[in-house]
Order: sequence, then C-alpha cells, then structure tokens
Amino acid sequence: IMEAELILGAKIKNFDDALSAAELIHKKWNCGCVLKGGHIEYIKGRKSDIAVFDNRKYLISSPSIDVNGAASHGTGCTFSAALAANLAKGLSPIDAILLARRFVHFSLLEKVRLGRDITGMFPPENNFYLKRKNKKMKGIEICEFI
Repeated sequence: IMEAELILGAKIKNFDDALSAAELIHKKWNCGCVLKGGHIEYIKGRKSDIAVFDNRKYLISSPSIDVNGAASHGTGCTFSAALAANLAKGLSPIDAILLARRFVHFSLLEKVRLGRDITGMFPPENNFYLKRKNKKMKGIEICEFI
C-alpha cells in the first residue's frame, strides 16, 4: 500500500482506493500489479490482496494468522521473491500469485521460535504448498471481478 501511495501520490484508505490504485498502475505502466493489503482489512478476519493484469481484476484472500509480531516482518519480500520465482518457472500470473501467497501463508503457520520474544517464518516441509489442485488452496481464495 505504502509504495503504491508513493508512486501515485494518493492515499489508499479502503478497498475501493486500493482497487483504483492497482488499476491505475496497471494502465499507466502497462504492467501487472499486485497490491498487498496486509495492513488494511477489507474482509473481516482475512488478509486480502488485489491483483490486476491482462485487464482482469482479482481479490485474493486468506484467513488472518496471529503471529505475535516478529514473524510477519518480511512477508512482502518473501511474497515478491516467491512470485518472481514462480513467474520464472513459466507459471501463469494468477497461478504464480496463488502459489506465492500459499508459500507465505504456510510459512507463517510453520513459524519457529528464534529467541526469547522472536519468531520467524519457516518454509513448509516437503513443498506441499506447490501441490495445487484447484483455485481454493487451504483457505486461500480468489475471485475475479467482472
């Protein structure tokens, strides 16, 4: 959200603002846009992101996870690295986004204690997050806006 506000010079306060921002970035720079919404709750009890690519709009959401602070630091960087890796492997944009979301979601669920008051994300075992059978993956849902 912060980065989109900076490059667009506008505040994003709610879902409509976020969707408009993602659409504007998509049109203005002729590129796909994933607007991470972890700091704004669009749907009660869920973390949601907005993606716009190929003139299609998506809302991707998953259940919120209580991580007690420290483990959630770096989720955006982890997501972008997973997304880039999935795209480099030739996955479609929506599959790449869903698998990156799933990787971060389950890494948070598998968090480990690193110190007295510190926990960190831990990659899920056996690459089970990559086994994608349908668009609803263990609580991660996607809907396309028409």
